[in-house]
Amino acid sequence: MKRTKLLFLFLTSALVLCNFCGVFAAESPAIAVSSQKTRPGNEVTLTVSLSDNPGICTVYLAVHYDPDLVLIRATDAGLMHGAVFGKDLSQNPYMVTWDDSLAEKNTALDGALVHLTFRVKDTARPGAHPVYVTYDEDEIYDLDLKNVFFATSKGGVTVEDAPGGAVESVPQKETSTRDAAEAEESVPSDGKEPAPDSESEILSYGENGEEVGDAAEREEKDDFWLWIAIAASLAALILLFIVWKKKNRDR
Repeated sequence: MKRTKLLFLFLTSALVLCNFCGVFAAESPAIAVSSQKTRPGNEVTLTVSLSDNPGICTVYLAVHYDPDLVLIRATDAGLMHGAVFGKDLSQNPYMVTWDDSLAEKNTALDGALVHLTFRVKDTARPGAHPVYVTYDEDEIYDLDLKNVFFATSKGGVTVEDAPGGAVESVPQKETSTRDAAEAEESVPSDGKEPAPDSESEILSYGENGEEVGDAAEREEKDDFWLWIAIAASLAALILLFIVWKKKNRDR
């Protein structure tokens, strides 16, 4: 009977460990920006999407984009209610928000959040032109006013060197449309292109568009507690095995 109980405890601990690790691996809320290839002078639409959404009611996002891109349209994809987009499309970063804090339940859907249409400048250099989103810690939360962390990954436009050609894009199905007014590109009186973002902004964000300090700190904490949980579970399994062996020897 004792041997059966010990075996039962051993198997139970193993199952708890597997489930715990599975939860850490599966639950990873993320906000991603899609990527497309095109050529100078063309228009292209990128999509900002949610995945592994645990349930939220409010989102404030800042959309950062390369100076060689001109934002001409922002279209709500209908995933969340209460969308409010910035009126000035020339702003960089451009602000998009959703506030459904009066809803009866959180929105736990995955999918497209907003479609962003850019025109690539005729003078755009060949190569990658990043587009990414950032947010402050208290700008995504649920109905209980609890902050919800989403990892962010950047996307953007890859400009090809050849002139002309069509945009290589996949049509997006939109459930609802809220088009912002089309903004004209502003050119300084001296005819020069606007200067890139300031050095301080470049240093503030990592390659994936996250704020370097906050993102790194969160990742370190998550990894720390994951390894603590794994070590504790393994220690419990080893302890049970030692007790089981000892009981067998005493017999």
